[in-house]
Amino acid sequence: MGTVIKFPDERVVGGERSMRGDGATIVILPVVRIERGTDGPSGGLEPGASSPGRKRRRRSSR
Repeated sequence: MGTVIKFPDERVVGGERSMRGDGATIVILPVVRIERGTDGPSGGLEPGASSPGRKRRRRSSR
């Protein structure tokens, strides 16, 4: 599932060995993406749209 990368505690710098003891471990974990669907048909409405209330009436022309 994951990848573990371990760097040694000793390192070689310019032909010399450095005994600083600064090794490291990196853990790379996978990403899980969960997409949630709606329970029923939306009827063409977006999820963020307001609920359909009363219908607006057009003004009658005079």
